[in-house]
Amino acid sequence: MDINAEKFEKMKKGIQKKNSSALGIIALANTAMILSKRDFMIKLYPHPEQADFMQGLVTGMAIVIIFVCLFYILRNALACTDEKLLTRLYNKLNDERELEIQGMAGKKTAKLSPVILLLLSLVVSLFSFEAGLGLIGATFVVCIIDKAFHIYYGKNYTGKDTELS
Repeated sequence: MDINAEKFEKMKKGIQKKNSSALGIIALANTAMILSKRDFMIKLYPHPEQADFMQGLVTGMAIVIIFVCLFYILRNALACTDEKLLTRLYNKLNDERELEIQGMAGKKTAKLSPVILLLLSLVVSLFSFEAGLGLIGATFVVCIIDKAFHIYYGKNYTGKDTELS
């Protein structure tokens, strides 16, 4: 299966763009891990056990995120070396049915997240008022992000985008 060089390069650039995104996520995860171990962050907790717990939680989550991103980077890098593999991966990542499913799942998630966060804040606030307030704040952040993306795409989306990152 021989595809022309221009199309091959376009697919390769699309895959490399996903690798750049994964590298950015790795950088953010490393930053979170480093910040969680800084003295000024540790001093913010009233008890050392809380600081230890949060350091462990952030470190564990960052490690999982880094491993997942490295898996995708390696998969993508291998695909860029083989024409057949690259074509298969590119078609899988840009399959219209799969993109439609992701879009529907994202819509449902965006609708349910604030409700779940509010219900969780009610339960959590019974044990910790501050945590309940934090979850209510997270609910507002989710709603604001949803509205911001809605406004942005309402102004900028032309329907000609073929690749969702």
